[in-house]
Amino acid sequence: EAETDGGGWESLQEQLGRRSKEMKERHETALTEGQDRGHQPVLLQTAMSVMFQDEFESPTDPGLYDGTYVDCTFGRGGMSQGLLKRISSKGRVIAFDLDVAAEAWGRRLEQEDPRFKFIRGPFSALGKLLEGVPIHGVLLDAGVSSPQYDNLLRGFSTQDLVNGPDRPLDMRFDNSSGQTVAQWVEGTTVAELAWVLSNSQEADVSSCSLLLERVAESVMIDQERFGPYTSMRHFCDAVMRVKGYTDGIEKEDWHPKLGKVHPARLVTGSLRSFINHETEQLRLGADSALKVLVPRGRFVICSFRPSEARVLKQWQCEFEDPSPEIQRKLSRQRLGELYPLTRTDLNYSVRLIGKVMKASAWEIDLNPRSRSGKNWVFEKAPRLSPKVSEEPRAAELRFKEPSPPPLREVESLSFDLESFLAEGAPGSLIRGFEETIRDSLRQVQPPIFNLKSFLAAGAPESLSDSAEEAEAKPKPIRKASAKASAAVVPPLEEEVDPKPKRGRKVAAKDVVAAPEEPPEAKPMPKRARAAAAATTASDEAAVEPKPKPTKSTAKRKVEVAEDETPKPRKMTTKTASEAEDEAPKTKTSTTKKNIEAAEAKPKPKKTTTKMASEALDEEEKPKPKKT
Repeated sequence: EAETDGGGWESLQEQLGRRSKEMKERHETALTEGQDRGHQPVLLQTAMSVMFQDEFESPTDPGLYDGTYVDCTFGRGGMSQGLLKRISSKGRVIAFDLDVAAEAWGRRLEQEDPRFKFIRGPFSALGKLLEGVPIHGVLLDAGVSSPQYDNLLRGFSTQDLVNGPDRPLDMRFDNSSGQTVAQWVEGTTVAELAWVLSNSQEADVSSCSLLLERVAESVMIDQERFGPYTSMRHFCDAVMRVKGYTDGIEKEDWHPKLGKVHPARLVTGSLRSFINHETEQLRLGADSALKVLVPRGRFVICSFRPSEARVLKQWQCEFEDPSPEIQRKLSRQRLGELYPLTRTDLNYSVRLIGKVMKASAWEIDLNPRSRSGKNWVFEKAPRLSPKVSEEPRAAELRFKEPSPPPLREVESLSFDLESFLAEGAPGSLIRGFEETIRDSLRQVQPPIFNLKSFLAAGAPESLSDSAEEAEAKPKPIRKASAKASAAVVPPLEEEVDPKPKRGRKVAAKDVVAAPEEPPEAKPMPKRARAAAAATTASDEAAVEPKPKPTKSTAKRKVEVAEDETPKPRKMTTKTASEAEDEAPKTKTSTTKKNIEAAEAKPKPKKTTTKMASEALDEEEKPKPKKT
């Protein structure tokens, strides 16, 4: 439809989003209305989305549907209200219920909407009362409704029985007629009660037939001793004593989904199912609905218990039509055994639409009781398989218990059992285990030390100084250490040996870059600067051949005293071009031969220091007096 409108995929997404939002709003509105009436319908929107067929849509009212629809369990009218909102003015809704309180709500809805009618009675009478009426859809919500469960006077719930008020042992859907559970137990026997508990399929999966028989015996002994049961608490006490609660104190179990539940919950559920004929009513209601439905009519059932699911699955298999491929593979007799529908004269069959649907997460948040609900969607379809006249074989021939394959047998032991039990563990294994432990302890044993001396020693003085004090402390200039030689900048004329020797004389032209002075350090005296330059030159002279002395006073030999430790001064380096620019400004007393010898030497490297030019300037100035 979106492609024909020209909208494409985006238009289709918008339509789906809009419809999903509308469906959610309708469901929330129905939940609100159900809460006002004391009931929250389960899986309402899911049932409404699969109930109506496009071929039943009204030609005069688009979006609405014609036909007659049946609500088998009216309750408080949640499902019926949902049907009335989706049918046209020609559509009709008929509801069934046994509860006297539900009848009052049904009569009220009859006055509000003329399209609705209420029938007080079991839904198994659907086929008898509506025979010949074309039904387009049937809804059935199996089990107990929420208003019945929440009303403690009806005796359906064991919730909060320990700390809450007591309640009567009734559990009838139609509380105006029939026997209560207490009345039926009063007139029954141990054998009958044990049969009900073991065949109702509502007992605990961990319960065996013997345990259920013990429960029946305990219930009847208490009845003979204390008289007929008048309350739910008295009955549950007899059940709990068999299940291990022998101290007489009531206790609640913890269910992962339900929370606190009573240990006798499943036993009381078995009696409720027996008193109200729930299994028989569900099967008869399904047969009646399939009988009155029109072709392609839908039958939607909401189940909550495993016993209800087993009944529906068995009913589906009995009315299911085999596919043509299966008909070709099987013989006619075998076809009649596997598909009972082929042995009847019915012209219709049943088909399960899709998979069993569960409640969504947001619906469970709104109504927690919908967590265990499942929607079964069946459709009435025409029968395609031929009739089979061959009689099926007996059950003894169709089901035969096989003998299991033999297991490996051990005739005798290969060792002496008495000596094995008497000897115990060998001593070698014990000794080997102890040695293994000792070895592992030796490997992880910590070094031995004196704890008192370790704690009294304190931290070394070198670690006590902070990082800031270490940086601020001035570093002395040594003669020719390895650290100082690493910071030597090569001179202009000759390369410097990477490992200079100490105690040798150096020329003033070779300069060592002193470390950076602290921010508050005083300027270095002129004699100290000249001594630093001479120290670097002496290291170079130890490696390179000593040049011949000249008459120039610029290359006088300077001897640095070992005990002299002048303060450092921050030295800055300059490039070779800057050094050449400053060279004409210096006053030198070199002779013509010294200039020619300097030009004949190879060109110096680009990097130089400012100390070289300063040392030449200081040579022409008068020397300061020694202090």
